Amino acid sequence: MSYIYDTEFQNAIENTINLGATLDDFTLNDKRYFKQDMSIFSDNIIKTLMWLKDKKKVDNQPEFIPLAFSIIANCGPFHNYMKPIIEKAFNCKSYLTLGYIKLSKIEGEEEKTYHKFEISDIEESISSNKSFPHNHHIWLTLDSGEILDMTFLMTFRSVDDEEGFYKTVETEGLPLEFINKHYSELTEGMEYKPMYVGEDLLNKAGYNLKLLTSLAVWDSYPETI
Repeated sequence: MSYIYDTEFQNAIENTINLGATLDDFTLNDKRYFKQDMSIFSDNIIKTLMWLKDKKKVDNQPEFIPLAFSIIANCGPFHNYMKPIIEKAFNCKSYLTLGYIKLSKIEGEEEKTYHKFEISDIEESISSNKSFPHNHHIWLTLDSGEILDMTFLMTFRSVDDEEGFYKTVETEGLPLEFINKHYSELTEGMEYKPMYVGEDLLNKAGYNLKLLTSLAVWDSYPETI
């Protein structure tokens, strides 16, 4: 069966509504924001990250380390923080998307999933009013169907080679690695698997997005953005 992210995203919207959560209307367009002039996007991202770096500076600590900690393993808070910046840069809508990543079997390697959870996990969190303990991943889906993931690659590399990654951060700065592509342009065998959409669903499942964003990233924005 071919991989059609748009269909899976619509199913994720239905899953969200079925659990009583609200979300903005999603209308897919045929734009490709990441195929356009990226200068405004890149400029706003760099300005914001440098502003955050200065705000989070800790005495006697390499300057990029606190910023790295705001991104690595903080997919929900970081994407929630960056969401309005992305929307302003592209004049688009974006949607916090809860799901997991699947790497299909390629060249003899076993199929792998990252941050997979079950629908029943979310249902249980909502029905029991518990906090959100589950393995998960959160990224942004743009109204073009394009995927923006600003945390997975850096988190993966920090786990795969922790010593080397943080040595690079200390000596060279933060190695920014984003996934910003339409699903049809992803690396062969890589699939994003959306299961739920939107802030309201996350909050209902015990994921206090506003508080976590304030604690993990920051609670304000650069005046120039």
